Amino acid sequence: MKNLFLGSMGLAFLILIFSPVQTMAKDARETTYERILRTNTIRCGYFPYEPALIVDANTKKKSGIFYDLTEEMARRLGFKIDWTEEVGYGEMIQGFETGRYDLFCNVVFPTPERSRAASFSIPLYYSVVGVFVRDNDHRFDGNLEKLNDPGVTLAVKDGDITASVASSVFPKAKFVSVPQMALTEQQLEEVAAKKADATFNEPVLLDRFNKNSDKKLRNIAEATPLKYFPATYIMPKSDFQLKQMIDTTLGDMISDGFVERTLKKYEPSPNSYYRVNYPFQNNKTP
Repeated sequence: MKNLFLGSMGLAFLILIFSPVQTMAKDARETTYERILRTNTIRCGYFPYEPALIVDANTKKKSGIFYDLTEEMARRLGFKIDWTEEVGYGEMIQGFETGRYDLFCNVVFPTPERSRAASFSIPLYYSVVGVFVRDNDHRFDGNLEKLNDPGVTLAVKDGDITASVASSVFPKAKFVSVPQMALTEQQLEEVAAKKADATFNEPVLLDRFNKNSDKKLRNIAEATPLKYFPATYIMPKSDFQLKQMIDTTLGDMISDGFVERTLKKYEPSPNSYYRVNYPFQNNKTP
């Protein structure tokens, strides 16, 4: 009985000694926000997607909407940007989990699937989702519900916005996936080559494809877009200070017109993107 009592006391003593140490070790882990402040550097994961992020195939020089926004955001915060790693959209969240980079520095559309594992910035602008079919294919005109059929094949990319749209709106259709690291235009190529009946994306992507391809596609959801999405940054989940810092700086860039000037600089035609409204009403009369 005495030995049992002493054993219990010893166990209680060990719990008292080591539990605070374990808690302190857990609390001492550096957050992404803290690491950025310590190094004065934001490490960016990215993937080429014009005109949001343009990467010259020969020089690797970067430009585009999110390149300019990211560099300006860092300038206002007093940080530098390290364009660390090119990573596919379907794999970008994994890089946060392993600490390979701090922010994905290209446009990301929030989806329910992504929200489970990451956080998003405030919107910088909005994009609509079109439905692209071959120019001479009129099977789905005026009735997009016909795409939700086992006899229809849709071109998607796993982990990409297209897969989310397809599974949520047209779950009965068949899907053909393009490789993760393939350019987004490959999904349109699948439709043009008759390997798929339709695909989804921003209309600006369709405009660029038609300018560079002999096989034309058209948007059958031009009048009534399939969905709309806010254009955001994606970042590690549950890092409130990081999100607050990013959101505050982006709000500053919207307020003084930097975002608007950047959109006008790169959008392929006027008003290709939908702007964010000001969060107040001007009550002054002229």
